[in-house]
Amino acid sequence: MTISSTNVAPHQSLEAELLLQAYQALPVALFATLVNGFILSFVMWTIAPRFIVVGWIVALMVLSLFRYLDFRLYRDEIVKGWDGKSVPGYFDGLAQLTGIMWGVAGYSFFTVDSSIHLAFLGFLLAGMTAGAVTTLSVRRRTSQIFLVTALLPFVVQLMLQGQPIYLAMGIMVLLYLVFGLVNANRLNNNVIDNIQVRMRSVANEIRLTRQDELLHQTGHIGRIAGWYYNQLSGKIIGTPELYTMLELPALSEITLNTAIAIYSSDNRQKIEAVFKSAMKNQQAFDIDVELTMASGANRWTRIAGVPTPDSVRKSFDLIGIVQDIGDRKAIELDLVMQQQQLEMAIASSSAGKFHYDGNTGLLRLDAMVKELFNIDSETTDIPLNGFLQNIPVAERTVLQKYFTQTNGDFSCEISISSQNKVNELRCIEIKGTAMQYVREVSGLIFDITQRKEWEATISQASTAALEMAQAKTIFLANMSHEIRTPLNGIIGMLKLMQDTGLSPEQRRYNHIASHSAQSLLGIINDILDYSKLDADRVKLEQKPFQIAECVRNTVELFSSLAVNKNLILDVSIDPGLSRVLLGDPFRIEQILNNFVSNAIKYTEAGSVHIKFSQVTDVSTELKLRAEIIDSGVGISKEAQLRLFTPFEQADNSVTRKYGGTGLGLSICKHLIELMDGEVGVSSEPGCGTTFWFEISLPLADEGMQIEAIPEVAVTARDRATRFAGYRILLVEDNMVNQIVAQELLRLYGATIDLAENGQEALEKYQTSKYDLIFMDVQMPVMDGLEATRQIRELEMRNGQGAVAIVAMTANAFAEDKANCKTAGMDDFLSKPFEVAELEKILTQWLQREIPAITKSSLH
Repeated sequence: MTISSTNVAPHQSLEAELLLQAYQALPVALFATLVNGFILSFVMWTIAPRFIVVGWIVALMVLSLFRYLDFRLYRDEIVKGWDGKSVPGYFDGLAQLTGIMWGVAGYSFFTVDSSIHLAFLGFLLAGMTAGAVTTLSVRRRTSQIFLVTALLPFVVQLMLQGQPIYLAMGIMVLLYLVFGLVNANRLNNNVIDNIQVRMRSVANEIRLTRQDELLHQTGHIGRIAGWYYNQLSGKIIGTPELYTMLELPALSEITLNTAIAIYSSDNRQKIEAVFKSAMKNQQAFDIDVELTMASGANRWTRIAGVPTPDSVRKSFDLIGIVQDIGDRKAIELDLVMQQQQLEMAIASSSAGKFHYDGNTGLLRLDAMVKELFNIDSETTDIPLNGFLQNIPVAERTVLQKYFTQTNGDFSCEISISSQNKVNELRCIEIKGTAMQYVREVSGLIFDITQRKEWEATISQASTAALEMAQAKTIFLANMSHEIRTPLNGIIGMLKLMQDTGLSPEQRRYNHIASHSAQSLLGIINDILDYSKLDADRVKLEQKPFQIAECVRNTVELFSSLAVNKNLILDVSIDPGLSRVLLGDPFRIEQILNNFVSNAIKYTEAGSVHIKFSQVTDVSTELKLRAEIIDSGVGISKEAQLRLFTPFEQADNSVTRKYGGTGLGLSICKHLIELMDGEVGVSSEPGCGTTFWFEISLPLADEGMQIEAIPEVAVTARDRATRFAGYRILLVEDNMVNQIVAQELLRLYGATIDLAENGQEALEKYQTSKYDLIFMDVQMPVMDGLEATRQIRELEMRNGQGAVAIVAMTANAFAEDKANCKTAGMDDFLSKPFEVAELEKILTQWLQREIPAITKSSLH
């Protein structure tokens, strides 16, 4: 198998090409070697020692085998693109060993006495070496070593014989050796010259191909086509891009008239005149004209050309380009339109233009700027320093820096005296762009006096509104405290009265009074919730919980009310909602409680159904839908439109059957929107109502635990001894609340001490040991926050354990709880409170491990 040198990769070196040539001739050389070797062995079989002949032929065959294996192993690697840095295989070494084998033959077989055999041996050696010269000429060094090792031993043996005939033969073989070396060198030079010529040719072809490809790509990217106009034939030759650009068949014949006909009638005479003038006056041209495509579309093109001399006819042809400039023209037209729009905007606004040239030091102003700054100069250009004299000293330096040192966009506001009224200031805004590399500044000057007046008015109105909102918040906080404090006494006393020996009639009166007090508390809570939502002061918690727990709490709260009205209260929850979610369960329960309360209130017979279903479920969050379906009176379409409006109800008449503030649904809507959810209603009068809402909640991470609710006592006997032996300090200034709190705490068997203000509480704390302190916040002499801070300081100074301090206050805003936490309080109990809430607090803080107070634990 031979290897064609035309397959050589173009990046190969001369060394790689030479080695490939050698491998190409190797199969023929191996065949000749084996044939000559067997002929010589046949002749010498009967006249030379056979072990020499056998050993020689075996060695020759082994060498030939290795040379063939080397050929098979490396021929593909060389064709793929050998770099020529190192000779693969053992080509040179194996060839040189073959030459040594022939030298051994010439030396060893000299034992033959017959001159005929000797002559035959010389003939074979000469023929073999002659063939080797052609094979190995591409490897100069290998050829030289092969010839010398093959013939020189034979020459030496001839010279050593001493007979004239052998001497003559030795001289002839030596001359043949010299001739072979010279011929091998000449052949090697010829091969190298041929390879170098071919490699240069291939390289030139590749370079021309790449240049042609580069030219084509450049023309395609730049949308440029080349053309040549021959004046004698009147024909135009173009690059492929020309036919594509003009939407003409590839390589179709184009004449000057054909090319001109493509353009619009307004441009044909212009183009023809330009061509004729260029050829007549030997002048280059460059024009922009609009042509009409074969498809009928118009396209802007740039045509440029230069005359080129025709030495045969002693005249001039034209060579040039055609460039598609449609995008550029569109941008230019857009810029012109934008400039016109800018001019119109400037003309219709209180703005003027300026341009400063740092090379001349002159500032160009339009008429409006000169009028604004009361500049009487009739020229449009004035020195910069002259203009700056109109600027107040405090702002002059800053503005001068913008004009002379700053680079990039800038904006500043200054005040100047009005030219119309004495002591009236005009507010001026200067916006510009400084380009210090060309020492130029351009921009606009606006009269923003009226805008500043508007901003001042809006700012004053905003400040007044904020002050009013703050005043409303303070009023609501105070009213909340003032109303909830006596209400706590009323509810507490009624609760204590229930545990006394009341007659049935008294118990009924007590129940009515308790219900009225709870209704009043609900109204107050609604008003506070709405005010907090209205002021954007509600913050949602993010804690792990389960929907089923929220529904269970709601059902437990309203089940007795449903039973009293003979209503069925049932629940259905999608199994997919059993996972732990992150959110604010208190607010979700508040929404459910409001919807379920309304459903029971407006349903006289039938059922109320709470339904939770899963809408979507992705890897990180879950979207759920809640529906509260009742069989009540229903709501008209007109009333549905105002349901979620504050202080609105479905029945707003003075004779309405059902009470309420009209805030509940509005609060629910606000809370659901805070959760990025939706709420709605569907109803028909007499056919029941369905309130629904959809919210998306993130899934809790694995391992997050739901907050456990501590077990509380349920029997009076357990309650009376549950906290016996514990000592509690009650800090409260209101006498009624003192009685209520003391009596409720005594129900649990605890020992109660009383302090009427913070100072008294501090003194009692220093003389006695307490397990828990209930601290009011608003008190005379020293308030509860300051008393708490001083208690914590004493604990830190003395290194003693921290006593649990729980705020017991009528202040119900979120910032009130935050202030208590910051002062060092551990928990918060809002008045009026339920007995269950008090029992939860006692359980949590009396049965705990007391840590030592440190500075880092203080807030």
